[in-house]
Amino acid sequence: MEQLQRKLKSRRGASILLALALLLLCMMVAASLLTAAVSNAGKVRSNKEEQQKYLALSSALRLVCGELEKAEYRGRYKYTSVDPVAGDPDAEPPGERTYTQVPGHFACGLKEVLPLERDLDALFRGQFTLPSSKQESGYNYEFTKLGDTQLTPRSPYTLSLTAQVDQTAYPGLGEKVTLLAEVRSSGFIALTATLEDPAGTPYIMEAELAPSISPAELFVLNDKPANEENLTDPMTWKVNWIAKKEAQANEPETP
Repeated sequence: MEQLQRKLKSRRGASILLALALLLLCMMVAASLLTAAVSNAGKVRSNKEEQQKYLALSSALRLVCGELEKAEYRGRYKYTSVDPVAGDPDAEPPGERTYTQVPGHFACGLKEVLPLERDLDALFRGQFTLPSSKQESGYNYEFTKLGDTQLTPRSPYTLSLTAQVDQTAYPGLGEKVTLLAEVRSSGFIALTATLEDPAGTPYIMEAELAPSISPAELFVLNDKPANEENLTDPMTWKVNWIAKKEAQANEPETP
C-alpha cells in the first residue's frame, strides 16, 4: 500500500515533460537566432554589392565632372562696319553694321565624345542681337545666326565607360556605366549615370554642373567691336551636386 501511494505521489513524469518543453523552447530560440543570422548575412552582402554599384556610378560621374570643370566655351562672331557717306545724312545706302555668328570655341578633354559646343552655340544664337538702345542711328544692323543644320545633332549625348574603384577594398570591380549628358537652356549641364542590374531596377546617380554666369549675361555682343573676329567671355562650370536619383526625386527641377 505504501509503495502504491509513493507511485501516485511521484513527479518523475512531470519532470520529463518539463524538460521536453524546455528543450523545445531552446530549439525554437536557436532556430530564430539562426534565421536572423542568415538574413543579416544576406543583407550585409546585398548592401555591399549595392555600395559597389553606387561607387562605380560615383566614380564615372566624378571623372566626367572633373573634365567638364576644366572646360570652357567662348562664343565667336565676325563684325564688319561701313560708315555712311560723310556730310550727307540722306545719302543712300546708310551705314551698315553686320554681325555674323560662327561656330564657337569649346575646350574640353571629352570634346570628341561630348561635343557640347553645338548646344552652347545654340544658347549663343538665342542671345545674338543688340538691344535697340545700343543701335546707333544712321546704320542698318544685320545679325546672321548659325542655322539649324550647323547646330545638329545636339544633346542629350550618351557615352559608355568602365568605372574602377579602390581595388584593395573592392577587388575586381570594373562596371560598365552608361552616362547621359544634356545642356539645358539655362546653361546648366545635367548628367545621368546608369548601371544596369539584370536582376531588377537599374542603379542611377545624377549630377548637375552650374555655369559661371547665365547665357543672358555672358553672351552679349559688343556694340563697336575693335576686331573683325570676336570672342565672348568664357563660360565655365562647377559641380552643383552628385546624388542618387531618389535623393533628388522630390526636389524641383533646375531650369
